[in-house]
Amino acid sequence: MEKTILTDALGSCASLKGLVAAILRTDTYIRWELVSASCEGERCRAEFVSPSGEPGLEFCLTAENSPSGLRSHISIRCPDDVDALNKLSV
Repeated sequence: MEKTILTDALGSCASLKGLVAAILRTDTYIRWELVSASCEGERCRAEFVSPSGEPGLEFCLTAENSPSGLRSHISIRCPDDVDALNKLSV
């Protein structure tokens, strides 16, 4: 079986795989690239980036799925701000 970024990054967490796959599959206008993904208990979180079309800027999407539901946050940042995704609140 050929491994993909989803199987490499997400391991065996089915709810996290579903969250990431849904975002990558449904957003046809913005092409997202998976940056990071994590799963702690019933809480799953994934972070994505996409070029914004403006030089020096990119879209950032953080999505979190938990028993209380799905929450997400989108913003625009400079790609060289490596800590920006860690500063986003979901």
